[in-house]
Amino acid sequence: MREKNIKERYITMLPSKIKSKMTKTEIATHKRLLKEVKNTANAAQKAQAISTNYMRKLAKMKNPSASATKKDKTMIINGFRLEYIAGSAVGTLNNFEEKMKKKHNKKK
Repeated sequence: MREKNIKERYITMLPSKIKSKMTKTEIATHKRLLKEVKNTANAAQKAQAISTNYMRKLAKMKNPSASATKKDKTMIINGFRLEYIAGSAVGTLNNFEEKMKKKHNKKK
């Protein structure tokens, strides 16, 4: 069964020890990236839900029109495109977090 809230699966949290060493611009960047991940994941989830509902509606029809099947394919492609964008946003966030862990986890 698909998770109800897809954004929770992607978000990893930085330890407070590292957050306390970050500058204001780094904190702002981290917040922006978290917000971007949440928004793109929600958009992808909504697009896929709409696509699934439309596909079920088409399955009930005996002979769907060509424009209806084209619309269905377009909706599926949009769902996958948004999923790809959400995945790249997660990758950006993970890279930033790894960079911060390496930068602020040095022993003195």
